Amino acid sequence: MNIEAQGGFNSSAQQTIDELRGQLAEAQEILQAISQHKVDAFVISRSNQEQIYTLKDADHAYQVILETINEGAATVGADGTIYYCNPAFARLLATPIEQLIGSSLHNFVLDVDKATYLFLLHQGIAGRSKGEVTFQNSVAEFVPVLLSCSSLNLEGLESICLVATDLTEQKHQLEEKRKVEMALAEIRNLLTQSQETERLLLARELHDGPLQEVIGMTFDLLLLSQSLSDPEQIAKINDLTAAVQKTARQLRLMAQTLRPPVLAHLGLAAAIRSHLKQVQETRERPLLSFTTSEESWPMPEETALSLLRIVQQAVHNALQHADAEQIDVTLHFENEYLHIEIKDDGQGFQKPYNRIEFARDGHLGVVGMAERAETVRGTFEILSQPESGTSIRVSVPRPLASAGSGAEEKSEP
Repeated sequence: MNIEAQGGFNSSAQQTIDELRGQLAEAQEILQAISQHKVDAFVISRSNQEQIYTLKDADHAYQVILETINEGAATVGADGTIYYCNPAFARLLATPIEQLIGSSLHNFVLDVDKATYLFLLHQGIAGRSKGEVTFQNSVAEFVPVLLSCSSLNLEGLESICLVATDLTEQKHQLEEKRKVEMALAEIRNLLTQSQETERLLLARELHDGPLQEVIGMTFDLLLLSQSLSDPEQIAKINDLTAAVQKTARQLRLMAQTLRPPVLAHLGLAAAIRSHLKQVQETRERPLLSFTTSEESWPMPEETALSLLRIVQQAVHNALQHADAEQIDVTLHFENEYLHIEIKDDGQGFQKPYNRIEFARDGHLGVVGMAERAETVRGTFEILSQPESGTSIRVSVPRPLASAGSGAEEKSEP
């Protein structure tokens, strides 16, 4: 073999190997730079041209998102110093971004919310936190926001990433909803007062008119029976007297149901007991029972009357529709709440899904009971299934001390 030729071959191969190693090293440097986001573009040379490739990495995408989202975003230090904020955050505070950078976010938080704000920052440094605070921007506008905080390690500096969602529109909608609900509640109260006024007038007319006339008829029939000597005629007069007396009892029950006099004098428990007793006197079944605890509260007469109306309506519904053998009414006080339950063992019914469905199905009495419970800040619940009876439960919070005047619970004589 020619040694000179062999040496030339080895030299050429070594040169090629060195060039390949250099290209490999350069390629590795490029890949490392790309992975570390140290380049924005690179050039590839082809046989006939060079082509430029632009790198749109994740950081760039995140930057675009932050600059365009509607929520305010900012990076702040543990002391509240603003390191970065997006345009939406600047709009919330009505301050240019260049003025916000380096300023303290503390200055924009209302004094009443600063304790909450500091707590959110503290929790955010530890991990995550979320809560509502109110900013006062540079044009003196109050801006309620939902502030979400999360821990952020910014080149070894303890920082917090904030996302502020403007709640102004949401608060406005809630306020409008609250005003509508208050207006509806006021209308319901006015309607209820109007109904009670009409009931009072009707009760007086029944008591002073038809009831007195029927009672007068019983005395006339009694005098007539005393003047007769024929036993058969006397028996007929006695039967007629019993029928007239039954009518008198029914009229008296109607009048006292419309405006129960016991309520103002002896309180709610006595009024419920009196009503159930009068109802029982007009029928043999179902059997009516009433159980109450010894504790009692003073309460406004309007509250006591609303609760009595609920009991009356519930008992009426059970008498008309339940075909029950037993109706039990309980009233007890527990944990600053007054609880009333009207339960029957009747046929029950398939309960509609909501109040509108109750009304559409003709259960207007149930709707009225629920509305009365709401007017006294109470809760209303109805439990029923076909062939399983019905239970109506009402819970009312203890009235405020200032509202103590009115129908006070008293011991019955």
